[in-house]
Amino acid sequence: MITREMMNEMNVTELAQLFKSYKEELDLLKASTSAVQKEFDILRKEVLPEKMEETGFDNVKVTGVGRISLRAEMYASIKADHKEQAYEWLVSEGHEDLIKPTVNASTLKAFCKEQISEGVELPDEFFSVTPFTMATLTKT
Repeated sequence: MITREMMNEMNVTELAQLFKSYKEELDLLKASTSAVQKEFDILRKEVLPEKMEETGFDNVKVTGVGRISLRAEMYASIKADHKEQAYEWLVSEGHEDLIKPTVNASTLKAFCKEQISEGVELPDEFFSVTPFTMATLTKT
């Protein structure tokens, strides 16, 4: 582990090389995590439930592992082209408390950057904006 103090002793070329090394390591970890996640999802959503159902188990205790149980789950979303109608239905059925207006984080960030670059002052009581400078790496 390289400390901040050690980094402060490096020149820009050494820091750039360290930056690239960390970026490559993070990219490998992300790819590895993604691959393991896919295998884990196949195991937990397909193979293990199928095997447990075949053998008639809805839960099983395995020494050294713990209890494995089956649980009903689902994905749910509102179809983009029917959002208004879905909201109207929720309201008419008394479920308006499910409807929460939100602002996408990336959209808000872009908006704030644009407003600040145009000299518009954003109200501190509504927005928390913390500018910072970050290095980026572009493959050559």
